[in-house]
Amino acid sequence: IAGNKAVYGGGLHSCHGNIEENTIMANESGEGGGLFDCDGPISHNTIPKNKTVEYSYTDNNGFHVVEPCGGGGLAYCDGTIRNNLVADNTGAYTGAGGGFYRCKGTIEFNAIRGNYGGYRGGGLSYCDGTIRNNLIIENVSAVYGGGLAGCNGTILNNTIAHNRASLHGGGLYQCKGTISNCIIWGNEPAIGGEQVFDCSIPAYSCIEDWTTGQGQGNIAFEPYFADADLHLSPWSPCVDAGDPASAFGSEPEPNGGRIDMGAYGNTSEATSRSPDADEDGLPDDWELLWFSSLEERPEGDPDNDNIPNLGEYRLGYDPTTKQETRVANVTRRIWHATIESAITEASDGDEIVVYPGVYNEQVGFGGKNVVLRSTDPLDPAIVAATVIDGNGAPTIVRFRGSEGESCILAGFTIRNCEQSSVMESAAIFGGAWRNGTHAIIRNNVIRDTGADGMDYCDGIIENNAVENNEGTGLASCGAEVRNNTITGNRRGGLWRCYGLIEGNLIANNSWTGGYGGGLSDCDGVIRGNTISDNSAYYGGGLSRCNRTIQNCIIWGNTAPQLNASSIPTYSCIQDWTGVGERNIASEPQFLDLHAGDYRLQEDSPCIDAGHNDPGLPSTDIAGMHRIMFGGKSLTVDVGAYEFHINKLEPVPGAEAAILTWSSLAGMTYSILYTDDLFNWRIVIADIASSGNRTMSWLDDGSLTGVPPLLAPKRFYRILENP
Repeated sequence: IAGNKAVYGGGLHSCHGNIEENTIMANESGEGGGLFDCDGPISHNTIPKNKTVEYSYTDNNGFHVVEPCGGGGLAYCDGTIRNNLVADNTGAYTGAGGGFYRCKGTIEFNAIRGNYGGYRGGGLSYCDGTIRNNLIIENVSAVYGGGLAGCNGTILNNTIAHNRASLHGGGLYQCKGTISNCIIWGNEPAIGGEQVFDCSIPAYSCIEDWTTGQGQGNIAFEPYFADADLHLSPWSPCVDAGDPASAFGSEPEPNGGRIDMGAYGNTSEATSRSPDADEDGLPDDWELLWFSSLEERPEGDPDNDNIPNLGEYRLGYDPTTKQETRVANVTRRIWHATIESAITEASDGDEIVVYPGVYNEQVGFGGKNVVLRSTDPLDPAIVAATVIDGNGAPTIVRFRGSEGESCILAGFTIRNCEQSSVMESAAIFGGAWRNGTHAIIRNNVIRDTGADGMDYCDGIIENNAVENNEGTGLASCGAEVRNNTITGNRRGGLWRCYGLIEGNLIANNSWTGGYGGGLSDCDGVIRGNTISDNSAYYGGGLSRCNRTIQNCIIWGNTAPQLNASSIPTYSCIQDWTGVGERNIASEPQFLDLHAGDYRLQEDSPCIDAGHNDPGLPSTDIAGMHRIMFGGKSLTVDVGAYEFHINKLEPVPGAEAAILTWSSLAGMTYSILYTDDLFNWRIVIADIASSGNRTMSWLDDGSLTGVPPLLAPKRFYRILENP
């Protein structure tokens, strides 16, 4: 049942008999993308890739009404829903429940995986019946409750893991019924860090970082998942740890005399809990995994990291390696002390997460397509605290050259390598000329090395800071180089790079006695960059760059600004008297040149002065829309930064404040505020833009409790809704 569309129930609507062993996929509706109001037994179906979309109409009074929508997979289905795969369904942003919405019957033994829940409830929303023995993983909510939101029935023996919400409750949000015997682990809210937010206190559950001390029988120990489907290893502390008063249900024998936490029971390769022959609290299987006998005691600390063996077991650490730093293969749930050992033991497709610390080592990918990242590549503080230090080696991170785009390096500060006289040197070394790695390299800081920043990288290089290196910032790279800050390098910014070079700030690089302080011998398209304050013997800005040069600011470089290069178009070029369509030679009016702030002032001649090429990227170097209302038309600005309006002003004669921001037609925006930078509250979930212009909102205290000028402090966020 595929590819259908309806206002309600894209696949099935009001079908109340048995619905069994069907594939119901890629349907679309306002509510219940796959199924709506089907109250009979629903079992052993595959329900993927359905979605809900907002639907609207004009009512009898002539008002435009947008209806809320929910249930990408199922909505208002109140019977028994059992043994189904509900995966990759999508709820519209204003709705809820990517997988299930307002299904009030029994939901059991389902895999609810990879759904997107719109406003709240990535997996399930407002389902008030019994929810038990489900695998609820990898679901996402735009705002609240990555796994479940507003589900007030009994939530029993579920594994709720690796879900994500942008604000609160990565695992559960506002679920007020009984929560028991669950594993709630690895869920990722962006603000607050809670697995469980504003819910009933769970009992007999394994909850990551549970430090409240509340709830009978709760633990915060590593669950030791055995596989990608999150069965339990025999030494998991979740085995035989559920509520002793709970019935065994369908848990297989032998079951150890007590129900397990989570969805399955202990159904991995071993079918019973690991024994503890020496009764030291350490399961025999775990001890024998790390030691040759059972003689190591729980209070022992063979790696001298001040974490005794019992603590290492509970935290999931390697008890034989000192835990000054932590590296986790999150795919295999294995801990390592070094990045190199994690990659050595990894396989294609694995994800390796590196916790903050200084890692004094050289890292080699060896052709493996793995994701290597810090705990949060988008957080500058995490990037600064997660350091790979090369100890003066010629190379810090080395690729073989055969890696594809599924290989990712993200979120590190990479420093301290030295130029070698006997081998090629670079902080990141990609392979060979025109045969370099196609790995994606993003959100890193590569700085203060004695060699080049990157050599021979041919994939995508984006959102990095490559700064203050003795060599060239980027050399011999065929990558798409976009939205990077390339500054202060002492053999030029880019040399012999032949991919697209777009949206970068290339400033304050130098090459004494060389060509092109900013760029030299670069044969790719050069578009939308700010190339300023560079110096070289020939062509301070660009030298011998012979492809398209468009929408660039080329200013403040040692004369001449360009040497032996193509004629730019739609660019701002200091002292320019030559030809070239729509070039200007007026002062670009940077916001604060002395502070290194190359954004544009509101009177800059570079605003609306570029060319709207069909291939323009969606965002600029700061993450703003690339074509933004900021001048007199929707025309791209020249340079790396798009000018946008973003103001907060007091209202004269009142205690109110007014927010003003640039908007785009067809988008909606949410407004949030906080008085302490911790507890963000939504004032309005979505305001529709009236066109490509600026929007304003007045805070007079009626929606925020206190007028802003009477509050000790207040902060606001304007979020563009997906």
